[in-house]
Amino acid sequence: YQGLATPQSDVYALGATLHHLLTGLDPTERKPFDYPPVRDVVPAVSQRTSDAIARAVQFKVDDRYASIREFWDALIPGRTPQPGQVRVAPSTRRIEQ
Repeated sequence: YQGLATPQSDVYALGATLHHLLTGLDPTERKPFDYPPVRDVVPAVSQRTSDAIARAVQFKVDDRYASIREFWDALIPGRTPQPGQVRVAPSTRRIEQ
């Protein structure tokens, strides 16, 4: 609403998107910053996920996660980042020796 692009605004946007995907509640049809706990709407969602999303969509910026990585760690604790894998297609060019 303030037009500021910060890591916390990205956290909020991702949290709002995840809330919408998991609950089906359209945030454009609700008053601003009205996000019921995900678990109250969909009991099958874990408490950890519900709590992480609730923190991500806090009205006060300082009450949100400081970064997407911090949000990710709250959603999936103890994960170890895996190196990216790239599949390389074999060359079609013949190399002469």
